[in-house]
Amino acid sequence: MPKINPKHYASAFLDVLKEGLSEGGALQGLFQTLRARGDLGRRLEILTAVEREAVQRSGGRLVRAEFAHALGISERKEFLESWGKNDRVAMSVSPELVAGLKILIDGETELDLSLHAKLDKVLTI
Repeated sequence: MPKINPKHYASAFLDVLKEGLSEGGALQGLFQTLRARGDLGRRLEILTAVEREAVQRSGGRLVRAEFAHALGISERKEFLESWGKNDRVAMSVSPELVAGLKILIDGETELDLSLHAKLDKVLTI
């Protein structure tokens, strides 16, 4: 059986919600379909596509930010306020970053302000 693109699963799931089916009912139907099509192992990829599609439909962006160290309360608040109200922002600490941060927007656009990236740039000139 050919695999269905996660974007298609996401679109179908959100369309069913839009038609009025409860979230629980829609999730149950999604997981039944994934199980029947042998795609249950891809559920995290598919749920990420659902999240991305839902945010984009609301006019927002899906933002994943990795920091070298935990932010203080005021830094965290300032960072979150720098994004739009429809953006979904997830922040995490990444131990492999010595300094700086990485930001991934909609799973495609990456802004790498890590020390490693800066050193690579300097050393390749």
